[in-house]
Amino acid sequence: MNEELKPCPFCGGRAELIDTTDGEFYVECRKCGISTRAYVRPETSMRRWDRRVNDD
Repeated sequence: MNEELKPCPFCGGRAELIDTTDGEFYVECRKCGISTRAYVRPETSMRRWDRRVNDD
């Protein structure tokens, strides 16, 4: 997974893909701590993080 994640929509901080010990993945802002819920596929977490309300 070398895809670039969008910055945090709340604070503009850097986002990081996290691999849990349960084999699930979530994306978290390293600055403010906001995150997605955990998903089985890393691509799903990344897609959910990068989705913005104003995106078409």
